[in-house]
Amino acid sequence: MKRLWVVLGLAVFILVIYVTGILTLDVYKKDALSALESAQKSAESGNLKDAEKYAKQAEKIWIEAENILSIFVNHKDLSEVGLSVAKLEPLIKAKEVGAFSAECRRSIVALIHIYKSEMFSWDNFL
Repeated sequence: MKRLWVVLGLAVFILVIYVTGILTLDVYKKDALSALESAQKSAESGNLKDAEKYAKQAEKIWIEAENILSIFVNHKDLSEVGLSVAKLEPLIKAKEVGAFSAECRRSIVALIHIYKSEMFSWDNFL
């Protein structure tokens, strides 16, 4: 009977860690997506000053997120978003709107991929 309680305790512990990780990832995903989408829209509408501001905001959010998410998310995936977000500010300063918009989109897609790969599904489980 003691073994059953130990197994149940471990299962609850793992579940708590998983839920905490998903909730943390969700918060950072929403914040980063908001900044990236705003940056992309600003750049495409010709407002480069706001695009630069949102790019800096996205980079700041991602640096903080990367430190926390590295505990339970694949480092390669995190680095992909980090490298992409780091390119944004120099691109918009150089007024390369097309490349900036493409990097924003790449960051968004990579971020959504991370989120979906961490969510529980039978495909991820098996």
